[in-house]
Amino acid sequence: MATFVFGTAFLIALTVLSLFFPEPKPFQYLVFRVILALAAAGFAAFIPGFIHVEIKPAIRAGGALAVFVVIYFFSPATIVSKRPEEKSHNDRSGIVAGIVVDQATNRGIGQATIVVAGRTEGYVTEDSGNFRIDFRSEVPERVRLHVNKPGFLPLDITVEPPAENLILPLRKQ
Repeated sequence: MATFVFGTAFLIALTVLSLFFPEPKPFQYLVFRVILALAAAGFAAFIPGFIHVEIKPAIRAGGALAVFVVIYFFSPATIVSKRPEEKSHNDRSGIVAGIVVDQATNRGIGQATIVVAGRTEGYVTEDSGNFRIDFRSEVPERVRLHVNKPGFLPLDITVEPPAENLILPLRKQ
């Protein structure tokens, strides 16, 4: 009887948690999967009958442990939802980051301006030449950057987000 109560309590807890975390992170997904497998094993221990699972070469299990193995390794959550590691086009990162450098010396160029084509806002590199642009809401397929710094020739470049560790070289005039 205790295993049935245990399984029921975990299923209720998992249902409540799923309302608060509709898109779990990978670790949360793993915890939910373990809780679901434990809850199912608790139910299976209460139900008469026998099940046997063998996953060669390492796993042989029977009864409630077999139910745990089936639920854990064949994760039924993937049937109804995408795994957190799987990202759709809309979920992809919108980060464009890197460094603007002097082409001759390879040193970072601080206070260089970066303007994204089609947008009103501009960005300024740090003193080290590093920059980071985050397109939070709408991630475009391609981004055209106009990089400018007095004393250097301007640079126009098109990148596809996510694009990190970019090196944007400017040539002196």
